[in-house]
This record gives sequence, C-alpha cells and structure tokens, in this order.
Amino acid sequence: MIPPSQGVPLSTRRAAGLDMSSVEHRQIPSTKEQPKKNRPHGITEAPTYRPTDEEFKDPFKYVQSISEEGRKYGIVKIIPPDTWNPPFCIDTERFHFKTRRQELNSVEGGTRANLNYLDQLNKFHSQHGMTLNRYPSVDKRPLDLYRLKKAVDIRGGFDKVCKGKKWAEIGRDLGYSGKIMSSLSTSLKNSYQKYLHPYEEYVKTAKPGVQQQLEAEYGGPLTPSPAGSPAGKMAKNFMKSPGGIQESPLARTAFALNSSGMREKPVDSDNDSPMPDAGPVDASETSTPGPAGGFTPVNTGGFTAVNGNAFTAVNSIKKENEPTPAPNETPRPSSRGSKRHHSENSDSPSKEPGVDGEKESGERRSKRLKKAPTVAGSNMIFHRPATPRPDRPNKTKPGEKCEKCGRGDDATSLLLCDGCDHGYHTYCLDPPVKTIPERDWYCNRCLVGTGEFGFEDGPVYSLKQFQEKANNFKENYFGSKMTYDPILGTKRQVTEDDVEQEFWRLVESLHETVEVEYGADIHSTTHGSGFPAIEKDPLNKYSHDPWNLNILPLHNESLFRHIKSDVSGMTVPWLYVGMCFSTFCWHNEDHYTYSANYQHFGATKTWYGIPCSDALKFENAMREAVPELFEQQPDLLFQLVTLLTPTALTKAGVKVYAIDQRAGQFVITFPQAYHAGFNHGFNFNEAVNFAPPDWEPYGRAGVERYHEFRKQPVFSHEELLLTAAARDSSIKTALWLAPALEKIRDAELERRSTLRELVPGITEQLVEGDLVEEQYQCIVCKSYCYLSQVICDCTTNVACVEHHQDICDCSSDKHILRLKHNDEALKELVDKVRDKANMPKAWTAKLQKFMRPTSYPSRLLRSNSSANELKQSATSKQKHGMHLRTRSRTVA
Repeated sequence: MIPPSQGVPLSTRRAAGLDMSSVEHRQIPSTKEQPKKNRPHGITEAPTYRPTDEEFKDPFKYVQSISEEGRKYGIVKIIPPDTWNPPFCIDTERFHFKTRRQELNSVEGGTRANLNYLDQLNKFHSQHGMTLNRYPSVDKRPLDLYRLKKAVDIRGGFDKVCKGKKWAEIGRDLGYSGKIMSSLSTSLKNSYQKYLHPYEEYVKTAKPGVQQQLEAEYGGPLTPSPAGSPAGKMAKNFMKSPGGIQESPLARTAFALNSSGMREKPVDSDNDSPMPDAGPVDASETSTPGPAGGFTPVNTGGFTAVNGNAFTAVNSIKKENEPTPAPNETPRPSSRGSKRHHSENSDSPSKEPGVDGEKESGERRSKRLKKAPTVAGSNMIFHRPATPRPDRPNKTKPGEKCEKCGRGDDATSLLLCDGCDHGYHTYCLDPPVKTIPERDWYCNRCLVGTGEFGFEDGPVYSLKQFQEKANNFKENYFGSKMTYDPILGTKRQVTEDDVEQEFWRLVESLHETVEVEYGADIHSTTHGSGFPAIEKDPLNKYSHDPWNLNILPLHNESLFRHIKSDVSGMTVPWLYVGMCFSTFCWHNEDHYTYSANYQHFGATKTWYGIPCSDALKFENAMREAVPELFEQQPDLLFQLVTLLTPTALTKAGVKVYAIDQRAGQFVITFPQAYHAGFNHGFNFNEAVNFAPPDWEPYGRAGVERYHEFRKQPVFSHEELLLTAAARDSSIKTALWLAPALEKIRDAELERRSTLRELVPGITEQLVEGDLVEEQYQCIVCKSYCYLSQVICDCTTNVACVEHHQDICDCSSDKHILRLKHNDEALKELVDKVRDKANMPKAWTAKLQKFMRPTSYPSRLLRSNSSANELKQSATSKQKHGMHLRTRSRTVA
C-alpha cells in the first residue's frame, strides 16, 4: 500500500511486479461448465454460449444472433473458442490504482435505511442530553427500533396504535411470542414513547423545511418530474429571505420531549449496566456532555469480522489526535447521473485529511465530532462518510456563511453543525439559540437525514500489493470458519457457494460490519488496457481483434462511431480490480447501452441480472423495500451504491438470474437490464459499452429517463443520430435511422410550435457552426437540447424550450430561440433519410406492379414479351441442336 501523502504521480511509480503464475488463468482446452443445480437464493443461471471460430469472428453479428434469448435474462456469458487467448498487456510494475472502501452492510438498502435511522435517532437524543448506549431490551432480546417504527407507521402512527390496542400485534410481528401479552404491550409502548415518539414528532415538523432547503439547493423538486417546477423560483426567494425557512420544529416538539421525560440537562446512569428487561431505559445525569456515540450491542452473533494484517480494523477506536476525513473526500454522484462522470478520477492524489480545531479564524466556535458513531447493535465503529452538498455558485466553503440568511458576517455567532460542518447564526435559528451548546449540536438536515451516501476513497496499491491484501483477507476471514474434513485430513476448502452465502449474510447484517476495498472505474487511458493496443503493438493480431474492448465500441455497426469524442468508460474501457466480497451494486448502463466485460485473470466474479422486461418491476420493488431512501434520494438507482437481495426481489415477482464469470470469459449485459454482483477474490476485469442499431429505441428511452430525473446525459442522442445521417448514407443504416429521426423531428417541431404560440414573434436565430455541449445544455433539466435552445442576452445560461421561463428574470419576449436547423431544413434532412430507407420498398413495389397479371397486358409489355419469347425460342433451338450434336459425338 502506498500512502497517498507521498503525492507521487501514479504514472511514475514503480513497484514489484505481479507474478502472473500466481493468479488463475483461463484453462485451455476449456472444460464444459455445468450449471449449478442449487444456487443460493434458488436463482436460475443465465445462458452460457460457446461460439465456434467462425461465429466468433464478428462480435456484433454474434451478439445479434443471441440477443432475442439474451434479453430474456439480461445477462449472458460467452466463452471464446480455445484458439482465442489474448495476452495481458499491462505493465504490473507501473500499474497503480486507488481503491474505494466498501462497508458491506451499508450497501444493502434495507440495512442502510435501518442504520441511517438509528444514527439520526442517536444524534437527536444526544443533542437533548441523553446518550443511548444500548438497545432497549424486550423479552431478553434487543429491540429493533427501526422495525418497531415501521410497524407503528403502517398501522397509522402512535395514537392509532394506542387507541386500537395494536401493541401485542406489533410484538408478534417483531417475533416476540414467549411473553405475557399485556407485559409485552407495555414494554413496546414505553420503548416507543421514550425513544421514538419525540423524534417522530420532531421529524413531522422539521422535514418540510429540510425538503424545501434541498429543493432550493438542487434547483428543482426532489421527485422526478419532466415538467417545470416552481422550485427554481422558490430557490431564489429562499436565498433572498433573511429568515429562510419560517418553521420552528424544535419548539413544536417541546411537548413531546417533555412528555417523554427528556430534559435539557444531561442525565446519568450506569452505562455499563444492561438495559432493564421489558421496560424503558433509565437515562443518566452528568455534568459533562455525553459522547456522541451510538448503540452498543447487547449481544452479537454470526461471524466476527476478521480484518487482520494489512486491513484496518473497522471496530478500532478512533484516537483523539487522529485526523478526521475531510467531507470532500467522499465523491457524491454528480448531477450528471452517470457512472461515467460521478466517480472521482482514481488517478487524482488523495487529499490530506484536515484536523479540526476548537477555534477557527474570527474567533468562531468550531464544534467537531471527535469519534465516529457506533453501529446500532454492534461494537464496531461504523464510519458512514458525510457526502458533501452540491457545489455552490459562490464556491463558499461549509461554515463560512449562515445557511439561513446567507451572510458571512458576525462569525462569532455562527454555530457549526457537528454532522455536516455547515453554519447557522444562533439568532437565525428558530427558536434562537442564546448560547453555544456545550454538547454536540446538529442541524435539522442532519437530524432528519438526506440519504446521501458514497464510498470513501482508499489507498493506492500496485497489483502485487492488492493481491497480498486480498489473499490475506480471504484466508483470515474463512480460515477459522471452515470445518475439518476427516477424509482429506485438513480443513474443508472454501467453495463458491460458501462465498456467495456469506456475502449476502454480511450485506444484511445489522450487527456486523466488514470493510473491503475495490479498484473500480480505473481509466484505461491513463493506466493502459489489458488488451494489446494498436499504438504500442501494431503487429499483434489481438491489437486489431474485434473482441478487443478498445476496438469493440468502434465496430462498423456501432453507433458510437458517430460520437465526436471519446467517452471514458463507454467508448474507452475501464478497469476493475476486485477482492473477496467487493461489490458492484444494482444499476443499468448509461443510456441503456449494451456492455461487454472481460475477465483477464483471477477469482470468480458472480453476476446477477434482471431482464429489461422486469426493469420497471425491479424499480418498484426497490422503492417499496426502502421508501425512506427513495424519498430522500429519488435518483438512488443512478448512484450505484445500493443492493437488495435476490431473495427480496424474487419475492416481489422480479426475475433474477445469475452467472459465474471466470478468467478468459465475457459477460454481456443487454439494454436496460439491471445487474449487480461481487467478487470471490483477487481478479482483474475490463469493461466497455457498445451500441448496435437495435439499441436506438432503448437509447431514446434512456434520454427520457435522464430528463425525468434532471440528470445530464453522457452524450446528445439527437446529435448522435444526425451525425450518423450525415456520415452514413447507406440503405442499411437508413432502414433503422429513418423511424428514429422521424420521432425526433415530430417532437422537435411540436416543441417549437408550442413556444411560438406562448411567445408570439419570438426572435429566432440559426446556429453557425458547432456548439460545445455546455452551450446547448438546459440549466434546469440538464438535457442536451441540440436542435433548439432558448438563450437571452443577459446571461450565458441556456434552457430547453420546455424550461424557457427559468433561464432568467427577463420577460419571454426578450428571449431568443436558437436553432440548429430551421423547420424546413430539418424536414428535408429527415425526408432524405426516409427516401433512402424507402428505396427497397419502392423497387419492390415497381417489380410487383410489373409482374402483376392482367387480362389485357400493355402494348409495351406485349412487345417486350414477344421479343423475349422469340429470343428465348431461338436460343432454346440453338441449345437443343448443340445438345443433339454433343450426344451424337458421345454416342459415336
């Protein structure tokens, strides 16, 4: 492991090379793999294909031949012929990469929602003087407060449950059965009333304000909506308002806090004593603020995480002088909504974490969390990195200005949130705070929760270093868990099923946190591709091979040939270096494209696929399973950070299939197919996207989805098709391109007509030359409006026709409609492609008309017929005579 503080560019570093004989390679001749009959979760395996040498020559033709079946599964595996075996061409001494840290139980949606809730609950109680060190206990078992909250919510809330006497019913739902029902009901009611009711009452009043604040920052509603929203105007008004949000959630929850026995002063108890059974926990009174910790477990079960040797233990106590990671170390999925853009460049050097002091410039009181909160129900440190908010227009840093009034003056009165570091004037808060609290203080946003989540950056490794880390982890983790085999006289070997079952157990565990690392989205442009490159090795036959992932996206049939610049991760491959349990979460590809993933070497990678026909069903199942996460982050599925188990999905009626990919094998994912997976150990993969003609309808649907969620596409779909029309005039291209262009033309002309009706006499301007992408991207919905944009002389902002009113504060009659082509030119362009596509039909129609039988043939047809008949008759006689003479000679 190379410390990031060295600051040495990755391209100049050298390390011991990877011993290629120490990793799994493709077996040649390859043996036929048998599908697993009893996979974990009872999942059916997707098909595996073994093309012949002839079939394997053209990847686009071969994928097209299996696409009808492949779409039914979403993913398929292709095992190349034994004659195809490209070399691994990366210099392992110079190859270095940065990892992402993944805590397994934080990627599963249900587990993350639970942990988020408990984290917010703990902050709320800590702020009001009560430190929660353990779960309340019911029937000698720790009570899952999140499940209790959900059980009460679905029954209409606390008051309805009390009136309907539903506590015993809730107890049965939570799995309590051996206790007298009256005692159980009392225990559950007391626990809810003490721990959950005050917080839930607070959330009711605070959430609208937090929602308004988020919409102001993001410039739009937090629900997917293609239409214009008043959120843009609201954002401006919000920032201008000195008071900001005129709500008083703390005041409104005072009654709930007082009725639950909570006080402003911290309270003491013997924190080491267990919680009393079947009753609420007594708090403790102390003269000093309690630690900002979470719950400590009553008991733990299952495997104990083994993070020895090179691993940093996830349950180690953070020292006082240990630097706290800066908030900006964790990448937030950007507004582009694309995995091609939201990941930080893994080449960039790590930022040194800053150490927060007690005082900052201007004598501002700076309060910081000194310890990471503990996982509820666990004795391990659960570091859930705080993801930074979107970039601010004025580039101010958190804490420099008040989030309510927007001013940075009177710094001595700025109170900093211990969760997000953002500041608030004490007198801007509602109710105002007279003095800086002695204990930790959290803003409404941190107490309500925003659902922001991302993977923290890990260190930089060479391949050999990461291999050692990966192998040590797997050996240590499973070493003490494998049973003794009396026949072999040694411990049983770890099987693929063992790893798969344990992965999903850890993902769902509330009480056990295991951290792994993944080298994901590594740019091949910087680090090199695993395949031979034409520039470096032009004589190598695999440099030109169509299955080479550097060549595949630019195949003659690929629409990506018409993208004017390379797109890293789509048209240029990305690299992936895995270890045991490292995972990639549910997602489908950018613009719903195909993808090809090749494993160069290493341990098995297990994939799960969902066919495009079940994509909507999958999305609904995810929303129903973790509604809190989607309420806070409606674009959650764009972020590639959430899993849901195959079992949960199949119970929701979603078709899920699996594949085990090994060295030397391809996995193809089909358009709009969701997929996820994990690694069984150290391995190295490479992936890229491609777009045959049958992708186009999916691509159009993908753009509509980006528009719906206000996510920036990776490229302009309109520009891609118009470029294809200009470059390729073949009938073959026109056959699929004409219908697509007709849809684009009709939609575009309708938008223009609507705007002209809304703004009669609007100035129109034709674009001269090509614009850069930023010059035709809508400021509101982030769409690329290639064919028409609305601009104004007062600003550099650009809006699509639909959001023309949001471009500036000027009246609409001052706006300009800027066009790539005028209406007639656009129609002419599309007609030209349509006519080309209709040529085969026109030729066929003429032929059919010519060949159609009639009672009275035309004079021309009769004359032609007579001439042809005479000619054919003479030719026939001549051939007949020659045939007779030949036969005569043969007989003679």
